[in-house]
Parts: sequence; C-alpha cells; structure tokens
Amino acid sequence: MNKNRTIGVKNSAIRDNMSTLLRILAGGLMAIVLGFGLNATPAHAAGTWTMFMTNFSDKTITLHPSNSTCMYSTGGEQTVLPNGTNTFTFEDSNSFFGGCSLREKYIDWEVTIEGLPAPTGSGRFSLRWDHVYYWSGAEWRTQITSPDSSLGIPVTGANCTEMEGFPEPEYSCLNVWQKAPNNDGGKIWLYFNFVHINQQGENATYMYEDEAKFSGIGDIRNTITLHQGSPHGNPLPGCENISVSQKQGGYNGNWSCTSSSLPYGITQIVAVQNDGISSHSSTPYTILAELKVHSPRDNEIIFKTLGPYEIRGRATPGAKIDVTPREGGTPAGASPFSCSATADESGGWYCKKKFPALIDGTYQWDVTQTFNGYGSQINTNTGYYHLTVGELKVSIDPIGVDGVVPDWGEFLQIHGLGTPRDTVHLLVQKDGDSKTILKSHNCRENSAPDQPDMHPISDTSTWGCNYPIPEVGTTWDVTATQYRPHGEEVQEPAKTSFSVKNAAPLLVHKQKDSNDRNDKITLSGTATPGATVKVTTKQGPQCLVNVTTNSSGLHIPTPWSCTLDNVNAGGLDFTAVQIYGSIISAPITGSTNDL
Repeated sequence: MNKNRTIGVKNSAIRDNMSTLLRILAGGLMAIVLGFGLNATPAHAAGTWTMFMTNFSDKTITLHPSNSTCMYSTGGEQTVLPNGTNTFTFEDSNSFFGGCSLREKYIDWEVTIEGLPAPTGSGRFSLRWDHVYYWSGAEWRTQITSPDSSLGIPVTGANCTEMEGFPEPEYSCLNVWQKAPNNDGGKIWLYFNFVHINQQGENATYMYEDEAKFSGIGDIRNTITLHQGSPHGNPLPGCENISVSQKQGGYNGNWSCTSSSLPYGITQIVAVQNDGISSHSSTPYTILAELKVHSPRDNEIIFKTLGPYEIRGRATPGAKIDVTPREGGTPAGASPFSCSATADESGGWYCKKKFPALIDGTYQWDVTQTFNGYGSQINTNTGYYHLTVGELKVSIDPIGVDGVVPDWGEFLQIHGLGTPRDTVHLLVQKDGDSKTILKSHNCRENSAPDQPDMHPISDTSTWGCNYPIPEVGTTWDVTATQYRPHGEEVQEPAKTSFSVKNAAPLLVHKQKDSNDRNDKITLSGTATPGATVKVTTKQGPQCLVNVTTNSSGLHIPTPWSCTLDNVNAGGLDFTAVQIYGSIISAPITGSTNDL
C-alpha cells in the first residue's frame, strides 16, 4: 500500500511539474510573439560572407547594391582601384521565423567601370550573387551571374569556397552552381580583367564590303575573337584569335582588327575573350548598302511628253532617302523639286511624289540615305544626281566630204545624234529610184526590202549604221526618223544625200635613199586628193599626212610622204590607211624590210 501511494505521489508530482513547465513555455512563446511579431526573429541568425575583389585592370570598378532578398547586410557600395584589391563582408538571414531559413538569398549589383560605360542609359553593367537551397539534394549552392550578360560580363572570374573556414582550393562559381554543405557563410573572389569592345564612332561610316575597324581592351594572357550576333555566333573573318598587346602595369592591353565580311544593316558584334569562361562585351555596328538611283538614270535626258517621273533606286533596308535640289541646280522658271522615301526590307525605294519635268534644262540633286544615325551620299562620278529635261532632234553627221564618198572605202558608216532611248529608223534610197534601198550590215531587223533600218539611240545620244559602198556614179537619199520608246513618231526627220565617186587608192613604198639600218625611214606613195594618210607601227612611231587637194578630181593619184624614227635600226612593221571624211580605206600592212 505504502509503495503504491509513494508511486502515486511521485506520478502526481511529475504531472504537476509538467503542467507548470507547459504554462511557462506557453507564456514565453506568447511573450516572444507579442514582443517580435509572427515574422520577426528573436535572434540574429546569419551567414557571413567575405568578398575579395581583385582588379588587374587599369580602371576603377564600383559595385552598387540595387536589390536583395533575405539579407541583413549587403556590405554597401564597394570600390576597387586600378590594380588593387578590396575585401568586404555581407550577411544573409537564416531566420526560420523570418521565412529565410531555406529561402533563396540574393544580391543584385550594378557595376560601373570607369571609362568603360555599358551600352545603356545608365552606363552600368549587372552582377548577381545567388544562394539557393536545393531540396532534391538537400544542399545549398552558390553562384555568380550577370543577369544582362548581353551587355558584357563585368568580371573575368568568380571563385567560391564551400564554407567559411574550409581550406582552399577555390571553386569557380561564375555561371556555375557551387555546392555549400550548410548555410553558415563562405568566401567569394571576384576577378576583374575583362574584355571590352569600343562602340562605333559617330563619324565611322562603313559601306558594304568596306573594311570595318574594331578595337578594345582585354587580358594580355588571352586572345580575343569577334562573333556576329551573340557569343556563339559566327566568328568574324579577320578578327579571330586576336592577340592583346602588352601594356606595362597589370594584365590589361589593347586589341584591334578589321573585317569586310559584315552584312549591311545593324549587326551586334560580340568580343569574346578566350579565357575559359568566355567573358564578352558587345556593341552594334551599322553597315550601309550602296545608295543608287536606277530610274531615271544619272545623266539621262528625259522629256516633258513622258513625265511625270518616279525617282526610284536601292539603299540600305530601312534607310530614309532624301532627294534635295543643289544650289543652282534648278533651271530658271522651274520650281525646286525635292522628295523623300524609305527603303523597304529588300532595299528598294521610290518617291511617291513624282518629278514633273515641265521646264527644259539641267537639274541637279543631292541624294542621301540615313540609317541608325549614319549616312552616305549617292555614288556617281560627280557626287550628285543629274538629269536633263529636253529633246535632242535627230540629226545626220556629214557623209564623206561635202556629200562625196570614195569608192575604196571598206564600208560606209552613216551616224548621227538623237534623243537617248529613242530609236532611229534609217532609210537609204537610190536617187530617182526610191524602191532601191541600201541595206545595213548591222541595223536591219526586218527582211522586207522596203523596210527601214533601225538603231537605238545610246545614252550618249549617238547612233550609227554600217553599209556597203554603193557603185560608182550613184547618188543616195538618206532619211532618219526618230521614234519614242512607245512607238510615237517624232516630227521633222533629218535628211541628206551622198554620191559615190571613183578615187585614187592608197599606195605605199619606201624611198630609195631610206635604208632600214638608218636611224630614220621615209615612207611615201600616192593617195586620194584631200584625204589624210595615217601610218602606225608596232614599234611605236607613227605619222599623219594631209594629202594635197586636186581640182581635177578624186581619181588623180597625189603624192604623200612621212619620215619615221627607226627605233631599233632593224625596220618597222607598219599599218597604213587613208581617210576621207568619215570613210576609212582597208588597211595596208607590211614591213619596211619588204618594201
């Protein structure tokens, strides 16, 4: 009995003590809740991280904390001087009651690099530290990244140890998650020896297939390769594995290269440092396509009757085109004409406002393209765009001399002037017998004997057709009529005539006192009165002789002579022709050794 009572007493005492303890614990917990709130931490539970900044470059670098989660302290703004070091600490929160025990912790920094602004409005790069709990492996991991890495990664290396107090070596954690066995803190090393590519200069306008120049800075221990579009894009020919020049003090140096392999338009050029982590920096480059006007063509003669004209051409896709009159480039009485256009995705452009071409005269314009802040002018011989409004009536150049054609001609060429892009219809009819028509060697498009010959008028306003020499004693009437491209006949055709007469042929011989071993050789002979004798030689010497006229007629052989330098004292290989107006004889060739 006593034993049982004793046991009962003890059990009762234990129950009383437990009840008291629970009341104390409950009261304490309530006090904590009332004192700190549900989300507050009753103690400073933290992981301390030590950051070592090592700057091999010649620029001052500053970390500016911008955002963070579950951090007691970010360490504030930190600066490392050129070729210097800086060490600071920051603390994360491990508070269970603050919701940070197993929650991701991070710090975002904006990074400024003195003298090397990022291609952003703020001129700052980005850097981030992450510390995350992986539930699958029940472990913490740490990483350094650059959230906006397309602007360039502002560090060339980042290493982490697993935990504060753990022995080195260090483990790379730049863009790589590094394991940390608990949440007590650790060490991080940041290394700055970045690559940088300079922006395209304001005055550095490059045309397609020009050699574009690139430059920047990098680590002398590594090479640089430029890529198109992204760090993994196609390497740029001429800019692969570029050496970085030595620069006294630190590991920083300069690099440069040229390439003509960029397409026209805007291309993002990425400089990648071949340092194992591919630190990179990028900048856009603008390349312009050649600016051209296709219609009406430069220096073209155009006509009021075919206007108004739509000015069109090709340029850089997306470029703005401006056609503006030059000073003094508008004829008196005409209103200055200007227009603008935008090149489509294929590069084609045209002005919706058409050029009226109402006043005859010469017009001059500056034509420019502007794209992404860069521009170029039209590439012509004069450097500007030129049109002439007006008509050039068809005309026939003199045939022979005073309408007389010698019978010894190799062929007869009838030529003249007219309006470019029109067509000349040429009809050569026998005088007194209009049904007899002389047919051209090169201008006949219709086999019908009564149809005219046709020749397009060139951009230089010339046209011409070749004919056989008609028989001696005949006279021929020539009519040239001009037609527009659409077939309209232009009034007032040009007319002339010519006659064929017997003429003295060209004869060539060597004077008896002229020896091939002398330093000079004299050639002589007879030719048509009033003609010109032309002698050329393979060795270089040549001469031009006007043959004396003879009122008795063209058929009288008339003497001529000329003296040539015998340059090698071994004879001359010659070619001789006689010319009468526009008529040229068949050539006589030979060697003075054979005369």
